[in-house]
Amino acid sequence: MLVESGTLPIDDCSIPFFIYRDQRARRISLRMIHRRGVSVVIPVSRSIEDGKHFLAKQTDWIRRNQEKWMEMESMHSMPHPVPGGTIRIKGKMIPISVETRDEGVPRAIIWNDTVVNWINPSKSNDQNELDILHFLKDLARQELAPIIRTHSEKLRITVRQFIIRDQRSRWGSWSTSGTMSLNWRLIMFPDDVIHYVVIHELLHAVVANHSSAFWKLVEQHCPHWRSSRMTLKEHAYLIHLFRSNPPIENGTKHKR
Repeated sequence: MLVESGTLPIDDCSIPFFIYRDQRARRISLRMIHRRGVSVVIPVSRSIEDGKHFLAKQTDWIRRNQEKWMEMESMHSMPHPVPGGTIRIKGKMIPISVETRDEGVPRAIIWNDTVVNWINPSKSNDQNELDILHFLKDLARQELAPIIRTHSEKLRITVRQFIIRDQRSRWGSWSTSGTMSLNWRLIMFPDDVIHYVVIHELLHAVVANHSSAFWKLVEQHCPHWRSSRMTLKEHAYLIHLFRSNPPIENGTKHKR
């Protein structure tokens, strides 16, 4: 639950901060959210002031991470899901076009030469970003489901449930109950990378660990796995993008 927000002055700028109380948290933790600010999570046993005090002591860490993101932006084409910006779909940077169609709405996402989502220019950039991220998550569900079906049938592995998740450190996971969870950000990668992640997770139904036996199995069913794995490592920063901070609402729980 978001309990307080504000700004923290660092050097010549002010960094937005957001303090959340989480009943699952055992300690105070800090996370830098690209283009958003700093997220502080506190246990229920700690006060908001404890969170603010912890935040105030982390200015050097925040400064370093800001510099890291600035360097990252100079090295990579970073998606910016707002009108006039870009999104990344299947390894391609797709402009959120500024143009007018018959409907009179001047901005749209165009994917495969087809308008797939209109952007409302009367909304704020924050709301447009949320709408675009919802679109990307829906697209991930549509695109990933048939890939899972194809490989699960080929490998004769039963997938009882498929879940799109907002994972913080993984591209995918497999549970012994037959549930496959995939990070929705996989939609930003080319098909060969998506296929690798799906095959990788399915094969954990056969070998639960990352032993040499597991990688031999991956090699057998996905010969390009090394290049795909390298692509994931090179673009690891994408997993940290797009973590929106909700407005404060009395007693309302928010998913992050």
